[in-house]
Amino acid sequence: MRRALAGCVVAGALSFAGWSTPAAAAVRCVVRGHAIPGVAHSRVVSISGEVVVYRTRGPRADGFWACSRRGNRFVLVGRDDTYQSAEEEYGPTTTLSQFHVAGNWLVVTHETGADEFAGCTKYAISACPGPVDSLVVVNVARGLRGQLATIITDQTNASGKVSRLTAHVEPDLGVT
Repeated sequence: MRRALAGCVVAGALSFAGWSTPAAAAVRCVVRGHAIPGVAHSRVVSISGEVVVYRTRGPRADGFWACSRRGNRFVLVGRDDTYQSAEEEYGPTTTLSQFHVAGNWLVVTHETGADEFAGCTKYAISACPGPVDSLVVVNVARGLRGQLATIITDQTNASGKVSRLTAHVEPDLGVT
């Protein structure tokens, strides 16, 4: 009991003096209410074990982040402009959905180009570039992010009928 109290006093004194301790280093990935203290405009999306997923509101797009409570690593998962394009005729340019956390891993669907597709098919142009869906994989403990697979709808007619679908699987999860 005395050792624990002494440890808390020493950690508090070091923290007060401006020195970093393991407890103080992990302060940023702490959830208070529905936000991360010290991170402006943050809103927690998911908490699962050691991983916290949150978004930060920005003027052009929201940033979605994952952090490790244990290792205090932060990884930018991606950008989503759904909120910022609420008044746009064709909708968002990029979206993130289907957040799945398993241990220190996070898998997310990242879609781009849906706004271009909506604009193209509105005017009945015969060949329109389709949206691109990517499966993003994040190892939060190591601070790594990569794309596992990309599915591209290359050619679509004005009624939205797919004429060619391409899938690409990345063999390597590089650091980006």
